[in-house]
Amino acid sequence: MSETTDVKTVGREMILIMVAFGLLVQTILLLFPDKMYHSLGLWAGIAIGIASSIHMRVSLEDAMEQDEDGAVKYVRSRFVIRYLVTAVVLAAVIYLRIGSIVTVLIGIVGLKISAYLQPIIHKLLVKFKNNE
Repeated sequence: MSETTDVKTVGREMILIMVAFGLLVQTILLLFPDKMYHSLGLWAGIAIGIASSIHMRVSLEDAMEQDEDGAVKYVRSRFVIRYLVTAVVLAAVIYLRIGSIVTVLIGIVGLKISAYLQPIIHKLLVKFKNNE
């Protein structure tokens, strides 16, 4: 990643990758019975991933404005909030049976995949823009 790449660009690219990942998995889910059940779980997981990504970015930006001790406490508290929200959504999906828990977890993994692929995708996008 170049030094001129800002945090918001990285965030947008990660969201783009998560949505593309969701569409890829959605295509595979067309082969399974109960398509709607699995799809609801998948997109709930993708939504958790996108919300977590945005929340992390905002939390880190806010933490940068604090002193070291305050920043550490702030980031930890925000991690707990993300963890609890994810747990509540997972519990709701299980309890209400509104989607497949497996596909929710696959959707959440989209956040990790986007974090690993973002630098590669960024380089490709820059190269594509420069070729135009």
